[in-house]
Formats: sequence, structure tokens, C-alpha cells
Amino acid sequence: MALILAVTSAVMFVLGLCFGSLTVQDEGDFLAVRYGPLPLFVKRIAYSSITAVSPGRSTLLDGWGIHHFPAAAGSSTSGAATA
Repeated sequence: MALILAVTSAVMFVLGLCFGSLTVQDEGDFLAVRYGPLPLFVKRIAYSSITAVSPGRSTLLDGWGIHHFPAAAGSSTSGAATA
């Protein structure tokens, strides 16, 4: 039982490091999306493959967890415009 708890804790810790932040960056012909600070999940999207962009609106349920933390002050809040 202790081994299961230790392995689960280690996996959750690593996943926490993987999804601790989100960085969207212009890389010339590509848009890079990285979760970090441990960048295991990286996605590069070619600008030529983007066919349309439109503004959206978020609801309270879209990001309920981030609304309660001061570090998320720059994050989209309920009813706020999103990109």
C-alpha cells in the first residue's frame, strides 16, 4: 500500500511540474505551445495550417480552478474575453 502511494505521489509531482505553466510563443513560421517548467508536452502549429481565428468568451466552469489563486491574476476570468 505504501508503494502505491509513493508511486502515485511521484507521478502527480511530475505531472505538476509538466503543467505548472503555459507558454505560447511565436517561432517564425510556427506557433509553439509549451507546458512547463518541465517541457514534456510541446506542440508546434504551422501558421499556414491556421484557417480561422475568432474571439471567444469563457464561463466560470471553463477555468474554475485558476480563479482562486493570486498567480492567475492575468488569466481569463468568468465572462471575460478570450483569444
